Amino acid sequence: MAGDFVLEGPDLKEMGEEELWELINDNRHRISLGVRPCIVIPYLRQARVLTEMDEDEILSCHNLTNRCMRTSYMLDLLRTQGRNGAVALLESLMIHYPTLYTQVTGRKPSTEPSRFSGLIKYSELTEYLVRAVTGMQKELQEARCEAGRMSARCVSLESEIGQIMEQEEKSRCLQSENERMQRYLCSLQREVTKLKDEKCDLYIRYTAAIEEQAAVNERLHNLNLQVYQLQNAQTETDIHKRSLRCVSTPETPQLQEEVRKLRSQLAKAEKLDPARQDILAQDLAEAIDSQVELAAQLRCYREENEQLHRDKQGLMDQKQCLSLQVDQLTLDCKMHQQKSTLIQSQMRELQAERDQAYLSRDEAQAMIARILAEKDTLRSQLVELQEKVFSLQATRSSKQQRQSSDEAEVAWESPRSSCEEFQGPARRRLCRSNAVNPLSLSPSSSECEDVAASSVRSRNAEPPSPESIRRRKEALYADSSLEAAEADYLLDDFVFLPSVGSEDKQTPRLSSSCGSSSYG
Repeated sequence: MAGDFVLEGPDLKEMGEEELWELINDNRHRISLGVRPCIVIPYLRQARVLTEMDEDEILSCHNLTNRCMRTSYMLDLLRTQGRNGAVALLESLMIHYPTLYTQVTGRKPSTEPSRFSGLIKYSELTEYLVRAVTGMQKELQEARCEAGRMSARCVSLESEIGQIMEQEEKSRCLQSENERMQRYLCSLQREVTKLKDEKCDLYIRYTAAIEEQAAVNERLHNLNLQVYQLQNAQTETDIHKRSLRCVSTPETPQLQEEVRKLRSQLAKAEKLDPARQDILAQDLAEAIDSQVELAAQLRCYREENEQLHRDKQGLMDQKQCLSLQVDQLTLDCKMHQQKSTLIQSQMRELQAERDQAYLSRDEAQAMIARILAEKDTLRSQLVELQEKVFSLQATRSSKQQRQSSDEAEVAWESPRSSCEEFQGPARRRLCRSNAVNPLSLSPSSSECEDVAASSVRSRNAEPPSPESIRRRKEALYADSSLEAAEADYLLDDFVFLPSVGSEDKQTPRLSSSCGSSSYG
């Protein structure tokens, strides 16, 4: 409904055809976007500004591909109906689109009888309004059901959001675990680097030991060669000594001196060679032991290196798996975030629709409460009127019976008074009068028509016969029963036209389906 602070625009009844259509054309775009033809066409059909062929053409034409085109084409058809088409369109907007009606006309919508143009009879208008209210109630009930379904959907989505949050927490834990494993892998890589450096140092030491061993072997070979040379020299000295024995004596002292020198040198060599051999043998044994230890350490380092390579490969595989899991969880988190954003927007839309439905429900309940209160008032008034009608009927029937009995008695006793009663208030003198034609008697003209105009001239002035009196009584009884039936029919046909949108209390109105009274 429009707000309470809407300025009242000009009265639509005082506006001409061109002004009305100019007002509609100024808001044609708004009407084309906001109006659904299938909702307003029933009212326009009942107002007789659209035919069934027009309805089929609007709703079923293949050239009209969307709702805006159908609404615009409906406005073009209503333009051919002139002022009635414009008035019927605005009245349908007032009933079904009150906010749009306020935006177009600047007036607050109302269902008071005075606000309608009279294109539809009040009984048909009331029936249409009742159907509209029933349809709104059904729509409200459907909206409530939809709101219930949406609330259940919201609960399920909230549970899904909770699950998503749990999964996100798990993904965070996995991500932290992945970071920890990456740090551990980096530390292992640093240790592997250190081991590689140590391995290089061991290779260098091993090479130095091998070179030292080669130098020792070369020194041992040289010493062995010197021992062999000394042995050869000793053999030669022995041979030379034997040969000197055979030499002359003058050369003997000199030779003895040389032999003495050689023996001293040989003794020195024999003294030095075992110590050197022991030293060399000990150095060789130590070199061999260190070489064996180095070989064992090298084998252990190789095994540790292979184990580290295997561990590194396993950690790399685990890292790849964790990276894939992290990527998958990141995508899932993004999808769930998008879903949660979409769900929140849908929840906001649903809350807005729910609030609108609550407002519509409150307005409908307020209108129904006003209708029920006015209906109770009208029922009480109707009961009072029925009591008055029954009392009037009883009084009238008693008066008629009394009058008919008096007339019958007077007719039997005084023919002259009977004749004067039917001749009128002039009370003329007795003369030849006209007999009443039974065919001319009717409930609506028995007391008002001139008897002389529809009578047959009688030859003799005689009092009414019993058959004539009986026919008169039957005619009077039929007249009274017909009037009572008409009164009951009129009372049963009274309908109530509720007034919606007015703030002050107004007097309820009664109207009849026969259209006896009409508004401008």
